[in-house]
Amino acid sequence: MKILLIDDEQSLQEEIATYLKMEEHTVVSAANGQAGWDLFVQSPDEFDVIITDIRMPVLDGLALMKKLRKDHHEIPIIIITGHGDLDASIQALRLGAFDFLLKPFDPQALDTALLKLKTLLSAKKPTTEIAACVEHIRLTIPSKTKLCVDVLDYLKNYYGPLCQKHDINVIRIGVCVMEALTNAIQHGNLEVPSSLKQESWDKFFTLIQERENDSQFTDRQVTIQYRVNKEQFEIEVEDEGKGFDQAILPENYNEDTLLSSGRGILLIRSYMDDVKWDKQGSKIIMTKKL
Repeated sequence: MKILLIDDEQSLQEEIATYLKMEEHTVVSAANGQAGWDLFVQSPDEFDVIITDIRMPVLDGLALMKKLRKDHHEIPIIIITGHGDLDASIQALRLGAFDFLLKPFDPQALDTALLKLKTLLSAKKPTTEIAACVEHIRLTIPSKTKLCVDVLDYLKNYYGPLCQKHDINVIRIGVCVMEALTNAIQHGNLEVPSSLKQESWDKFFTLIQERENDSQFTDRQVTIQYRVNKEQFEIEVEDEGKGFDQAILPENYNEDTLLSSGRGILLIRSYMDDVKWDKQGSKIIMTKKL
């Protein structure tokens, strides 16, 4: 991927750029939002994603996003932010940021965000006009993370044309689907705690692999339902895990509540028009109005 990296902290910029290049990405760097804007507008189709800090001189990350959206540039943007800038991060999500990373972050967190983006960008394009006629789809899959991409490709054939028709960002809907599916598999059915990422991303992924091969966990299934009418479409994801008490979910996010409730739910709440769970907390229903 070709990445435009914008950060005024030179040491962090160099550290991230070096890591990305080791992962075979192409990186163009800028020291502030204005410099990043100048580089981008010279060749806007050249970049796959922008990674930018929130707090910068000359032109900060939020102001850069507003300029990009005002000129109708839909390039995915990943925000880098400190714990004290969570309000700005939430505002960035509302402006259409693809994802955000809290400093200090493990390089694998950036890898995960870029892999998710690559998956969404490479997902099959919707091609059929029959999609608008489909009212209900139901899928059931085993607890294998790799199947999330197949489910996304399949569902996008149906919600994709609606997003195009109603000027809805299809990548952001894809983010919600991927987050809901991975949460259902990894945290619901496989019972891998999100807090393990704070300790070690390697331990987190290793435990997922172990439990995906353990029948005690992987025999549990995930059910996905897609429903559409003239006013909205909704995507429902249900796992067979123990569920959770959704009453603990915060109304407003800060450092502590974000770490306890996870980024995925914040992303889904930012992108969808309505989000609710069943009483057990093992089923999420995401609604987007047309």
